[in-house]
Amino acid sequence: MSVTNINEISDDGDDTSQNFYWKDFLSRLADVLMRREYACALAMAEFALARKSSPEGRGLILCAKGTALGGMNKFSEAIPVMREALATDRDNPEIISKLSQLLALDVLGTGPVLNRPLAPAEKKKLNEALSHSLQALKAFPLSSPIYSNIGLIHTALGQYSEALPFLKKNCELMARHIENPSLYYNAVCSYVATLSYEARDEHLKEADRLLERSCIEAQADGLNDAANMMRQWRSELRKIPRFPSRYGEKPFELLMN
Repeated sequence: MSVTNINEISDDGDDTSQNFYWKDFLSRLADVLMRREYACALAMAEFALARKSSPEGRGLILCAKGTALGGMNKFSEAIPVMREALATDRDNPEIISKLSQLLALDVLGTGPVLNRPLAPAEKKKLNEALSHSLQALKAFPLSSPIYSNIGLIHTALGQYSEALPFLKKNCELMARHIENPSLYYNAVCSYVATLSYEARDEHLKEADRLLERSCIEAQADGLNDAANMMRQWRSELRKIPRFPSRYGEKPFELLMN
């Protein structure tokens, strides 16, 4: 049996068949989000919230709605929805992690993190995001998005030494990502950028070696775009003087804009 009509969703949690329909709907909603069909997921979540007045499962639906809005880059709309989800389902590490990502994205956007002055409100938002991410990491110690989020937040706050271990761990986790290898090369770029911002000679050398190895691996895997990206980053890296006192503020500004 499967849901053929969204109107079959009921508020009555006592009926077994209706319970089944509700669980099947949640599964379908999760599947739509996985396929990044955010407009459809948003419509499903809003419909379910209108029908489902009981608190059971409401946090999950609010989380799905916030995720869909975030996927549509509507971060300012997504954040209060995710806060409501967390208020409904307190201490849920998945919701905590999602809220952290939205808070960071609202400040940093979806592109690479650049060195730039942050307003006090932005710093406050990033520190809140960092606190939530560290809390979520206890529940999901092998979650690459959480490691990435923590590393990028530290980088944006100018805390490069604190960022490096998290970004390095993200690279290690992404190296196992067989389905989408490009995620690994994106992780490498984030790590290399922070290594370069740290401006230490040993970090620049590590970044150079990592880019060289990643370029060779990408070429061997037939990922020409990734190989070219690694090659371009390495070329830019080698333009940086190997003396910290002469190191520029934004070594990758050209690539990141």
